[in-house]
Amino acid sequence: MFSEFNYKNYPFIEVKFNNTVESIEDFNNFITTWDSINNKKEPYYFIFDTRSMGMVNIKYAIMLTKFISKLKKNKEQYLKGSIIYTEIDYIRYLLKFVFMMTSPISNVYIIEDLKFIKPICESLKNNILYQNKNVTLVKSSFNSNNKEKENVIQEKVI
Repeated sequence: MFSEFNYKNYPFIEVKFNNTVESIEDFNNFITTWDSINNKKEPYYFIFDTRSMGMVNIKYAIMLTKFISKLKKNKEQYLKGSIIYTEIDYIRYLLKFVFMMTSPISNVYIIEDLKFIKPICESLKNNILYQNKNVTLVKSSFNSNNKEKENVIQEKVI
């Protein structure tokens, strides 16, 4: 299974990626689960763990951009923020590609150290923008009126 969803800290939902996408059905299971969470029409947050993720075909990144674009057409957005933990350069490249193709629904924090998860979660709960030079922030494309605005990626200083 490509992804495992853990709801024990709901509304913070942990998503662990395992190995790589084996088939289109494997990827669709990920998308279907995300869509079902969104269809509950309750605020939620994602914490994505990519440590065990293998090489993913870029076609799945393209499919993800289409899914995100579809979600952005909804009048109300329930995904309130995401944290993506990755140590893998290729995954960072795919993320950059995805967010160049379509801006995120809500702010996305890309981290390389688990110590940032707790303070970012606290900031998300309090609707405060978390800033740290070691965290990459991809700002949401929507303002409070769900109107699209410019996509901003703030890369960490290397």
